[in-house]
Amino acid sequence: MIGKNKLIPHLKQTQLDSFLSKVDRSGGIDSCWNWTGSRKAIDSYGKFPLGKKFYIASRLAYYICYKKDPADWLVCHKCDNPLCVNPNHLFLGTHSDNMHDMKMKGRAPRQPRKTHCIRGHALTPENTRVQGNKHSCKKCHYIRSKARLSASN
Repeated sequence: MIGKNKLIPHLKQTQLDSFLSKVDRSGGIDSCWNWTGSRKAIDSYGKFPLGKKFYIASRLAYYICYKKDPADWLVCHKCDNPLCVNPNHLFLGTHSDNMHDMKMKGRAPRQPRKTHCIRGHALTPENTRVQGNKHSCKKCHYIRSKARLSASN
């Protein structure tokens, strides 16, 4: 993460006016203020040009409101709306903070349960050992145990 984000240059009044003209604040202070300007194609975050570079709109909104460059911090959304630039919905955090926030809100993708072990044995209820949160293959356990016993004899 270090060094990934560009430092935000000082905005001229014309740039600030242009930025604010692309923010829909019609819902009021507590609602999402959606970015109406251009977007990044990959993840649909808003983007805004300053000179020859583009900056993520939520990062600029944070900078404009709090007069603090987010630098190598992520600008996370309390509202989970990537187009929102309402400073009241934004907070600085690490990737870990953002993933924790996602899990707490129930947005984390669930890993599909494995159907077979790495040796190809079916992980049926009869062939699965459960120890706490750990699931393992009974057949593989038997093979490993048998190999240990024959090696010790």
